[in-house]
Amino acid sequence: MNGQINNGDGSQTARPELIKEHQYLIKLMRPIFQRAVVSVKARSDGDAARKARRLAPSLRSKEWKGEYDADTYAYDVQEILNVEQVQLGDPGEPIEALEKYLWGEDDLVYLLLKADVSHGEGDVLLQPWLKSKSNLMISDLAGDWAEQIDSLESKARERYRRWLEKRRPKNK
Repeated sequence: MNGQINNGDGSQTARPELIKEHQYLIKLMRPIFQRAVVSVKARSDGDAARKARRLAPSLRSKEWKGEYDADTYAYDVQEILNVEQVQLGDPGEPIEALEKYLWGEDDLVYLLLKADVSHGEGDVLLQPWLKSKSNLMISDLAGDWAEQIDSLESKARERYRRWLEKRRPKNK
């Protein structure tokens, strides 16, 4: 045996047990949503929401409740570094320097999509970081997001259509 697997199309791939493993550093993120309940006096729902948003930064940490919910939210892989292939400075740089680099990088931000799963309603919650980005950047990001959301919607619609087809009475 030459250590290769025939892929059936004329190409070959190294057998998995012969592929050398490398050390990687992975930067992960997990969303943590916290909730607080406040009381405000207002003239309308919109006025109450504005007042609550203005009040939110003054709330103490102990007034917020919530922690990571692994059953509802996924981890995100933000960055992957192959330790053997990355050099930030001197060759043979200690892994601690790469870890420090990952902790210092903060170019990834998040836009929030809110879903009321009991009523099928959703909203985009625009974030403050958008104000510092150019219209071209926002357009590019929104196009990427829209493409992925369109794909999610069309796949879900197709699965729903197939589900309905299975339940439709058969004509005799």
